[in-house]
Amino acid sequence: MALDFRYLFQFYIALLVLGIVVMPLSVKLFNGFKDKGFVLSKVLGLYLCGYLMWLLSSCHILKFRVWTCVLCVLLVAIANYGYAIWRHKKGDKYLVDAISESKIEIIVAEVVFLLLFAFINWVF
Repeated sequence: MALDFRYLFQFYIALLVLGIVVMPLSVKLFNGFKDKGFVLSKVLGLYLCGYLMWLLSSCHILKFRVWTCVLCVLLVAIANYGYAIWRHKKGDKYLVDAISESKIEIIVAEVVFLLLFAFINWVF
């Protein structure tokens, strides 16, 4: 049981990291949402990093390994936060404003996600 919890915790942390990695893009795409796209950022992060990994491995540029998955996450993070920093230097503080405007919605969404994640894993 403790081993299962460890793997579920690692999976949850991985999803959380993927969500944080693509937060700048998510805020731009889903700015009209109350949570500024935080809930969808996990799905978007999983999709972008997975697609990049699939593309690189299917074109035989990189082999499908753990370190190449980490590399894909780093590449997506560099692209997203590079764009956010570039916009910030131009005076557009959209990411800081979006996070400060929707702190409560982000916390509520994360708590609901964590509870549903725990419940689904408890059931199955």
